[in-house]
Amino acid sequence: MCLLLAGCAADHRAVLTEAHGLDEDSPVYVAGVQVGEVQSLRVTGQGVEVGFAIESKHDIPLHADACVLATELQGKSALIVIPGGNGAHDAAQPLPQCRLPAEELAQALQTFVGVFGGTLQQVLQAWSATAPTFVPPPPPPPAPALPAPPAPAPAPPGP
Repeated sequence: MCLLLAGCAADHRAVLTEAHGLDEDSPVYVAGVQVGEVQSLRVTGQGVEVGFAIESKHDIPLHADACVLATELQGKSALIVIPGGNGAHDAAQPLPQCRLPAEELAQALQTFVGVFGGTLQQVLQAWSATAPTFVPPPPPPPAPALPAPPAPAPAPPGP
């Protein structure tokens, strides 16, 4: 039952291969907005089952292709929900882990930031400030024309 003072939340489940430091009360994000929190963690034969709630004030329909990622945001473990966009999600089934190379992507971004210095936000701001002034190089000059074939030999004089 949902109490007016406590607010309402929709309960969901997800299965991850690795919890990446998630705890009960870890935040749940959709589109960069905290929409709820992790309520429970349980190790199963399939991985880690994560129980989480999305606050009812957020109108977030989950679709058949919805998935989740556990990651670290601002120094704290968090659950990211990708709502999907195709078909209806069967609420009796847990959401699967997204099949994205999350660790590889995070490592690549950290390397990128490390090479260029600053935070990722600073790097992106610096890049976006120069992007409008970027002028592509001119196209290469056309290839030289091939020499004309030799003229045919004159016909021998006739009798």
